[in-house]
Amino acid sequence: MVEINGKRLVVLVAVIAVALVFYVSPVWAATGNTACCPDGGQIYANRLQVYVYDLDTNLPIKGATVSVTGPGSYKVTDFTGSRGSTGTFKGAAIAGAYTVSASFNGYDPNSVVIALENFSIFKCEPRVIRIGLGKSCDRWIKVCVQDKSTGQPVKDAAVCISGQGYQSCRNTRNDGCTEEFDGNFSDGSYTVSVSAVGYKSASKTATFSDDFCGQLDVSIDLPPCEPVIEVCVFEKGTNTPIEDASITLTGPGGYNEGPETAEDGCVEFKGELAAGSYTASATATGYKPGSATKSLAKNDCGGIEIRLELEPCEPVIEVCVYDQDTGKLIEDASVTLTGPGGYNEGPQTAEDGCVVFEGEFALGSYTATANAEGYYEGSAVKTLEKGICELLVRVELESICKPSISVYVFDEDTLKPVAGATVTLKGPDNYSASDLTLQLGWTEPFNSGLLPGLYTATATKSGYSAGTGSAELTEDVCGNLEIRIGIKKVPCEESRTLQIYVYDKSTGLALRGVAVNVTGPGSYSFDGVTDNNGRLILSGPLYDGVYKATVGAFTAGDYYYKSASGSVSFSPGVCGKREIKIGLESDCIPTVCRNTFQVYVYEDDGGNTAVQGVLVQITGPGQYAKSDVTGSKGRTVVLGGANLAGTYTISATKSGYEPRTVSVSECGDHVLVLRLAKIIN
Repeated sequence: MVEINGKRLVVLVAVIAVALVFYVSPVWAATGNTACCPDGGQIYANRLQVYVYDLDTNLPIKGATVSVTGPGSYKVTDFTGSRGSTGTFKGAAIAGAYTVSASFNGYDPNSVVIALENFSIFKCEPRVIRIGLGKSCDRWIKVCVQDKSTGQPVKDAAVCISGQGYQSCRNTRNDGCTEEFDGNFSDGSYTVSVSAVGYKSASKTATFSDDFCGQLDVSIDLPPCEPVIEVCVFEKGTNTPIEDASITLTGPGGYNEGPETAEDGCVEFKGELAAGSYTASATATGYKPGSATKSLAKNDCGGIEIRLELEPCEPVIEVCVYDQDTGKLIEDASVTLTGPGGYNEGPQTAEDGCVVFEGEFALGSYTATANAEGYYEGSAVKTLEKGICELLVRVELESICKPSISVYVFDEDTLKPVAGATVTLKGPDNYSASDLTLQLGWTEPFNSGLLPGLYTATATKSGYSAGTGSAELTEDVCGNLEIRIGIKKVPCEESRTLQIYVYDKSTGLALRGVAVNVTGPGSYSFDGVTDNNGRLILSGPLYDGVYKATVGAFTAGDYYYKSASGSVSFSPGVCGKREIKIGLESDCIPTVCRNTFQVYVYEDDGGNTAVQGVLVQITGPGQYAKSDVTGSKGRTVVLGGANLAGTYTISATKSGYEPRTVSVSECGDHVLVLRLAKIIN
């Protein structure tokens, strides 16, 4: 037992000796310098100390943050004491430039760069770096805006400050003042500009002197004003003002006003005009309508002008005569147009079914009356208003001859009428209409928009095969044209359909893409998948008997659904559609194998010396991968989430140690101890 302990003691001493060799800095080992300072402390090369002071008073600054950075990721931070000095900075072992930075609340930060090169000279006294800090000066501006005539605050005024490379804008609050303009304001002058709706713009100069810190207050008075929009209308080409033109001005906030122009062709709009875009529209007798848009800015107190130029025109009235049913234009129809001032003209329509009336027309209502062979007389009224250069009047005439088509549907076997059949009638010029047969097998007459030509009717009804019939409608047919269609019953099993609906029992939502197996009489079997609406529809022939639909268990995301089934039967003589509803119960996917891992890492020295900073990685089934680094006690946190059965691999690595890997396959909470052997060169 003593010999064993002795061997262990020898190994331990060897390890300590190796550690001491690595602890000595490369520079120290190279020089062999083992001298000590008078106070018994060790001497160093390039030892630093930083002194921080107030530039104005030369007094030391206590509590300043000091950092030294340099080559090789070197970085050290310390704080100054009551005498303004840090402790000594050691450990700078690479030649190069080092940055010494100092900062303290209420002061502007400062830094210096020093060079460390000679590492063969060792001293007891540190090299002192002096850094002076100047007090910072915070400056901000607050602007308040008042009505010059009343002294009341002006809210929502736009305030902008510019100068010395600074630019910022904001609006005033209800108290007429802005929030503070914060910024690194340098010495010099800044321009404060203000604009607001209903006020003239104003500005002031704000100046920061050398010794000023804090808030600079700026007060600006805005003189009120009343904006005006003037709309003027002129004849295009001659620039002649147009009197009595009707004007409509629309703008922000639903603004809408509509007077007429005066003798000079202009009209003014005053009152509460909000800033924004305004559109002026003008109409006048003998002119084409026109419009123009212009924007009113916040500071447009003197008003803006919107100029419109209207193009002259000679008004015409065009009358077109149409067949009320077909929409076709009627040639050679007699048209009489009457209107204001005893206007009365009466030509006939041309080949295109229209006639144009020209001349001088007074404003007002015009009535067009039309007559044509084979039609009842018809008329229409339209009003000629300002700005209308072409007035179109549409007159529709009802035909004296009113053809119609009725469809009769009957059972081919019994010759009895079939009620409730759907009839679709198609004919010339893409004509298409549909109706249901009544109790006696007839549809209502189809009588709208029928043109001469061939018409085909199709009749369908559940339990019957489809049937068709046709008839020719000629121009001399003014009465009812009949089409008779015979349809034949199909065997009941042929007309049957079976619908399976699958849904989540807890949410009531349809489940799509679910595999369903359906079995039935004899050897009937069908496999299908539900559609986006959770439905699977089976068509005939479906013979008498019981049909069973089954859904097997399956997973979806983090849930699984249990298997379920449902059934329905078709009895003799029962046709049509039947449905099976299957509600599925869902639950979370059960954990197959729950695993947790916690790893302890010790040195392989026969004892329990914890190894800190070891990277522990765990990989396993289902792309499982987690890692952690051991703490001061050599252990990781508990790593979980490994819920699949299989083999998990645990590896531990750290520089200076041989890596170690183990595997576990059992399920459970695993506490593992890994021992790492040091690499001895």
